[in-house]
Amino acid sequence: MMGGGSGKEARRPDQKIEKAVFDEFRLGNFQADTLFYGMLGGMGVFELTEQDLEIIQVNKGFYEVVYENAQLDEKDQVINRKVEGPEADCLIKKCREAMETGRMQQVQIHYHRRDDVYVWLNMKIRYIGSRGKRSLFYFAVDNIDEAKKLEEKRYLLDYSTALLRFFDSVLRIDYGTGQGEVIHSKGEDLWQVGEKFPVKGFFDAHREEIDWIDCGPAEEIIENKELLDQKLSGSRNGSFSVCCKVSGRGPGKNDFDVVSVLFFKVKMQGGEEEYLCCMKKA
Repeated sequence: MMGGGSGKEARRPDQKIEKAVFDEFRLGNFQADTLFYGMLGGMGVFELTEQDLEIIQVNKGFYEVVYENAQLDEKDQVINRKVEGPEADCLIKKCREAMETGRMQQVQIHYHRRDDVYVWLNMKIRYIGSRGKRSLFYFAVDNIDEAKKLEEKRYLLDYSTALLRFFDSVLRIDYGTGQGEVIHSKGEDLWQVGEKFPVKGFFDAHREEIDWIDCGPAEEIIENKELLDQKLSGSRNGSFSVCCKVSGRGPGKNDFDVVSVLFFKVKMQGGEEEYLCCMKKA
């Protein structure tokens, strides 16, 4: 998170706005102002009270930048709605810094859209002025979702590359989509990098090939995010490990590999958690 701006443009924290101007920001129909509404890029106005932050105006570009091609119903409109969720505290802090310093503030947030989609945004915030306990701020917004996703992917790949010093394969489990994905492999097994498979039902499909060692069947835990979270949180090192015999991999009828499997979570830079499954043949 960065701050910036020119001192020549600084406003005092007690910068007052005339009532007529203040009401125009709060109550005016900015969509009728073709100059503001048609400006390129996403723009808008925040109103900050003692505790809450509200978006009171946006231009057409805001919806184009933030919502891209999503079709919005009336209930999804952002005007005159309080900013909530984890991003609210961050934005309120930046607004107060903009007011106190008179300088533009910049921040990256993982914004929860009205259509229940999360998107990474870069926001620049500048203080306009205050009337009573209400303060107004301009903001400009850029969609950096693709760049952040690439950054997170590189981080996860770097992390899994380091794990290959100790394991043969590293898989990512996405409980949102129900898919597992091979992100790294030494090539000594049947897994191919980039290969995807459904997590739920995987063990049923391979029941004849898997024999759990010194533990009960673990598929119910592995396939269920809530149960796996319980195991991880109850572990001293935050992991869940099992061991199994995997048969049918050699030329002989009774050939099998003993495979150790370790599950744990990685906290990403943006705060999200990724579930990793690491496997190693004994």
